[in-house]
Amino acid sequence: KRPFIVSVGKNRIKVLGTKFSVTAYPEDNIVRADLISGKILFKVNAGGENYLSYEVQPSHSLALDKTSGKVFDSKIQEGFYNYWQNGIYKFNNESLESLAKKIDRIYNIQIVFEDGLLKSKRFSGVISMNDNIFTLIEAIKRTSLDPVEYRYDKNKIYIKLK
Repeated sequence: KRPFIVSVGKNRIKVLGTKFSVTAYPEDNIVRADLISGKILFKVNAGGENYLSYEVQPSHSLALDKTSGKVFDSKIQEGFYNYWQNGIYKFNNESLESLAKKIDRIYNIQIVFEDGLLKSKRFSGVISMNDNIFTLIEAIKRTSLDPVEYRYDKNKIYIKLK
């Protein structure tokens, strides 16, 4: 009788009894709904009051590219449940640039790249929301093939190659 609707900009997600997650940061080009169980309808604004409805299947993710308007369905990554439910994020061969966005969102600390080459460096490992940010940055420093150094100043970590 009372639908639960999540508004994501001009788009809507109608929740139909479920466990789900929505990622919709204004600075990101992708809006994503991840469904663990139950059922949701992802309603993409097609202009004005018109919507295209997509039913998301359990263990799937539906992503909307805000620039192109294209919608992509994919299976949820293995390990997603650990991050969503337990605060543990496992990553494999992920760019430091992508990892920096997650670090910012988890720890509320911005990573500033003083050397653009670092953005494409790839890492594998685990982030726990309970870990200290400096433990994670030290791990990145120690496992990088190229020497890395960092400094902290006013909620920002500046990172560069030595």
